[in-house]
Amino acid sequence: MRGEKPPFISKERAVSARTSWHVVLLLGILVLTDLSYSLSECSSASPSCQQSQGLSSSTSSVRLAILYLNDFHGHMLPRGASGGTLVGGSALIADAVDRIREEYPDHVLLLDRGDFVQGDPVCDFFSGLSLIEVMNAMGFDAAALDNHEFDWGSNRAEALIRSANFPMVSCNVVYIENDTLFADPFTIVERGGLRIGIVGITTPWHLRESWTLGLGEELEPKEELDILDSYEAVSSAIHLVREAGVDIVILLSNIGAGEDVLLASDEDLAIDLIIGKGGQGFAVIDGTGIAAMDTSYGRRLGKIVLEYDTEADQVEFLESEIEAIEIESPPLREDESIAQIVGGYDELVSDYLDTVIGHADHFLDRNELCVQLAEAMRWKANATVGFQNTGGTRDTIDEGPIRIRDIHRVHPFVNNLISMDLYGRDITALVSQGFCFSGLQGSPVWGLSLPNGTNIVDQSRYK
Repeated sequence: MRGEKPPFISKERAVSARTSWHVVLLLGILVLTDLSYSLSECSSASPSCQQSQGLSSSTSSVRLAILYLNDFHGHMLPRGASGGTLVGGSALIADAVDRIREEYPDHVLLLDRGDFVQGDPVCDFFSGLSLIEVMNAMGFDAAALDNHEFDWGSNRAEALIRSANFPMVSCNVVYIENDTLFADPFTIVERGGLRIGIVGITTPWHLRESWTLGLGEELEPKEELDILDSYEAVSSAIHLVREAGVDIVILLSNIGAGEDVLLASDEDLAIDLIIGKGGQGFAVIDGTGIAAMDTSYGRRLGKIVLEYDTEADQVEFLESEIEAIEIESPPLREDESIAQIVGGYDELVSDYLDTVIGHADHFLDRNELCVQLAEAMRWKANATVGFQNTGGTRDTIDEGPIRIRDIHRVHPFVNNLISMDLYGRDITALVSQGFCFSGLQGSPVWGLSLPNGTNIVDQSRYK
């Protein structure tokens, strides 16, 4: 458990499991891309989605409803949409969860795959603790730690763990000093007479970026924490959770679709369900369900219903009961108690956040804002060229007044502005990788140049 040294399986077993990597990855991509059914078609208004399933009629089978969020990024407040509809927000999600809990009493799990903080100021201005209070009130059963939970340093991540009434799990982050786990690798939840083991794994490469990209003076040295091999860490955690005696094993995975397919195909692991990064729908590979429905920013809630045969020790996924529920009002209504908590925190910072600092004469999408950010950084650093990571541009801005709140949602990360000299070949490489840029024209194919027409030369240095 947390603070203990994790046991490891042998390297030989890890290597053996990877021998069919390319074949498995190809099959997985085909399954996830081509064979996954459209979950959005199953809406709350359709008869199949409205039908209450309850418990299985078979005395040897138990049905379990698993609800989850991924990439929530602190979006506790609903957003307005056309026609007066509200989209997302913790209070609407709570109502959706309560409705399913009424349908499956004592047979519902509520999980978060990770990246639940960093993105909205009502969460971020309170270092995520405002969100943890909301998640406590909603009755979350478990959450995985991903890289953004470490954006404010390990001390803040530890504070999130201490404040939660539910376990936060990660099997692959360790303290270097004593080689002990940063968090519990798994937790066991009892629901509907079943024991469910829930394992979490943190994104290795993104977490290293969180440690190294200059996140303020309070960030401790990156050498404090380290990342274990993903396969070995998951294998060790599942070995422990199986020894503890569980009926079902769920992996909250932040390592990507390819690795998820590899883990699903490993007969020794025998994972029942992997909840991964959003965007690919749902598929079953070698008996393991892989849920990758996009629920980012709380605009949807993932729902998976499975039936566990207690005699055969087998899991079957019920296709008609797997969907990404749209979080909208109407038909949903905000849970008053959750809305009150969120509103209380928003009130503390709204005077500052709603300060108008500009005006947009048209709708600004992420691509345009990404270029604007690159230009702002170029201007601030008095540089020749400015770059902005496309993935770091997180929201859009509507036509009209621009508030501090809007800017934070577009660019929520507390990164330092870095100025450096780069060779022309490095500039060309960054543009080729898809970074937004300012101060350049042309393309890597036909050649890049400065606005005055001067060509970018590979061997020359530029700021």
